[in-house]
Amino acid sequence: MSNVRPAIIFIGYMRSGSTYLRSYFTQHPDIRWTRKAWFFQLEKSDEIRQQKYLDFFSSEFLHRCFIDMYEGLSLGYILSDPPRKDYSDQQFSEWSPKWMIPGMQMDGRELIPGHDELARRIKQILPESKILVVLRNQVDWLRSMYLHLYGHLPKERKNFTDFLDTLEGKCAISAGNFDKTLEIYESFFGKENIHVMLLEEFSQNEEQTLRELCNFMEVPFYPIDRKSADKNIGKAHNQTRFLRFQSILGTRGLKLATLFSAGRLGRHLSKDVLTEHEKEMIRSFYAVSNYRTSLWLDCDLAKWGYPV
Repeated sequence: MSNVRPAIIFIGYMRSGSTYLRSYFTQHPDIRWTRKAWFFQLEKSDEIRQQKYLDFFSSEFLHRCFIDMYEGLSLGYILSDPPRKDYSDQQFSEWSPKWMIPGMQMDGRELIPGHDELARRIKQILPESKILVVLRNQVDWLRSMYLHLYGHLPKERKNFTDFLDTLEGKCAISAGNFDKTLEIYESFFGKENIHVMLLEEFSQNEEQTLRELCNFMEVPFYPIDRKSADKNIGKAHNQTRFLRFQSILGTRGLKLATLFSAGRLGRHLSKDVLTEHEKEMIRSFYAVSNYRTSLWLDCDLAKWGYPV
């Protein structure tokens, strides 16, 4: 078996620029990235998990920086059952549409929220690894999560509160407490081995943010070619409003939305998919967590739009 193994694990957050970041890693001549870190969600035995995970890299060559990525780790859940198929060529772990049914209880029979267990598993297999995290303010992040998973919600349960009542939504609510995640990973890896990027800062100060990232990864700075970089912009607010009207009115709704897109219905579709009450609820819920995260980062998160 090869001794080559990832030196950095990217745990997310998902919907926070990971596609663009992967494009940068692809362009950088000193960085090699893979997408196998979802395997930390699988298996019940440490021995089996370690053997199968490290087998993924048996044919790898040495790289100056080797990073394994799976932004879905940001939700912090592990699967309670062993995998039911061979994952040697997979890019994603198992996912069940049942996790998007509102009202399902978090009983641990399918998935178990556990950043502490994920961190322990990574440390057990890769004791010398570092951890990369990208955060996004919770209002924009939960909106993006909702839009991303909107199509999986049942026809009659398409509201934001319905999303929060699913297993996936409940995991997202918990994962939005960034301070808890950072403190858990610090306990296993040490604060000096964790690098946190803010998507908002990345968007506004791209070069400086990438320079700091390269310094953490111990590789020379390399500018990104924006023209060839891939970026997942997700679903727009009005697109989801459009789909919601269509689901309510059926095929006729599609015609109505098209005919009146420049009128009253069009103005309604252009509104934020989150109501002001929902946004205020999110801000209030995460204010304490963001205050603690600001202290952890020694950074004023309010400057970047995070509620504190």
